[in-house]
Parts: sequence; C-alpha cells; structure tokens
Amino acid sequence: MANVPGLNTHLVPDDHRKVNLGNSTHEFNAIRAATVTADTVTAALVGGVTGDITGNVTGNVTGNVTGNVTGNVTGNLTGNVTGNVTATTLSGTLTGNVTGNVTGDLTGNVTGNVTGDVTGTVTGASTLLPVTAGPTSGALSVAMSGRLCIGVVDAVYTLPAPTAGVWYTIVTGVVSAGTGLVVTATSTLIQGKTTSAGTTAITDATSITNAGASDVVGDYVTIRSDGTKWWVVGQSGTYAGS
Repeated sequence: MANVPGLNTHLVPDDHRKVNLGNSTHEFNAIRAATVTADTVTAALVGGVTGDITGNVTGNVTGNVTGNVTGNVTGNLTGNVTGNVTATTLSGTLTGNVTGNVTGDLTGNVTGNVTGDVTGTVTGASTLLPVTAGPTSGALSVAMSGRLCIGVVDAVYTLPAPTAGVWYTIVTGVVSAGTGLVVTATSTLIQGKTTSAGTTAITDATSITNAGASDVVGDYVTIRSDGTKWWVVGQSGTYAGS
C-alpha cells in the first residue's frame, strides 16, 4: 500500500490491518481492519469494515460494516450494518440492512421492515404496517402499543396508565353468553360512545363492556391515549360504560 499523509498502517495477525486515520481526504479501497479510530473521515470508504468505527464519517460508505458505529455519518451508507449504530445524526441515505440497535433520530424514509420496538414518534406515511398479535385477555403494556388483540370469551383487558400515542385495537373473538368483553382502565379515564353511529356518550368511565347479550364476533374498539385519558377512536358494536 502506498504511503498516504495521515495514514499509518501495519500488518497484524490473521492478515488484519490496524489503521489510524488523521485528516486525510483520500479514498481507501478494501480496508479490512479490527478497529478504525478517527475524529473525522472525509472521503469515500469503499469496501467492507470488520470492526468498530469510532468518530465521525463525512462522505459515503459503500460496503458492509460488521461492528458498531459510534458517531455521526454525513453522507450515504450503502451496505449492511451488523451491530449497533449510536449517533445523533445520520445525514444521508442508508441502503442496506441494519442488524442491531439504532440510537438516535432517523429522518427520512424507511423502505423495508422494522422488527423490534420503536420508542419515539414516527412522522410520515407507511405503505406496509405489520400488525403484531396482542394477548387474548389480560394486562396491556405500553410496549404492546399498536397490537391487534382478539379476545377469548369474556376477555378482560386492562389498559396501562395513559401514555400519549399508545393505542390498541381490541376485538370480540368469541360470542359470550355471559359478561362479554371488557376493557378497563386504572381509573375513570375512558371516553367514547355506546355505538359508532349513536349519540349517547360514554364519559369518564372506568371500563367499557361489549355485553354478551348483544355482542357479535368482530365487534371491536380502537382506543388511543392522549397522555391524560383513553379515547375510543373507532368501534363496531354496542358498548356500555361503567
């Protein structure tokens, strides 16, 4: 390899290279490294990186990264990342797969699937929103937000304390000859109506019930929190508040 100002390299066992980058603006091809440590890389990195990148990257990364990225990336990352990305800002396009955690803000579009939990706000449209099945009865958690819950006979769902943006769709899955499906809150927090087309309000209820005397398979409520209360924002069937 030719000497490049700001680049120090030497061979280490297993044909890995340990590379220290200074303020270089050159392009490096097919660098295989245990660790790349730099304050700033202002160049295109073409090839695979096996190891960690600690510092900022200004420019494009084309290739695969196996390891962790800690710092900011200004430019495009084309390839797969296996590891954790911890950064305040990724300015550019990420084309490829991320296996691991992303800590920071993602501004832009995601084309593909997200497997895992999102803590934060998603602003934008979704062309595909996978739905994860929720429990068939029992307590709901904030982490279960967005789940489709199909209840067993006389299911009782317990909502968590109100948290802004958290929501569930709860469906009557089995007709009941008894109580029917019940959704209950920690206190008088549920707001809604008895039917979707009706004018009878349910105000400050502790629970709502899709009674066994009138329930139909497929009756449902979609209930969403504004951070203070729980609001029924969609429904089918007849519900009574108490």
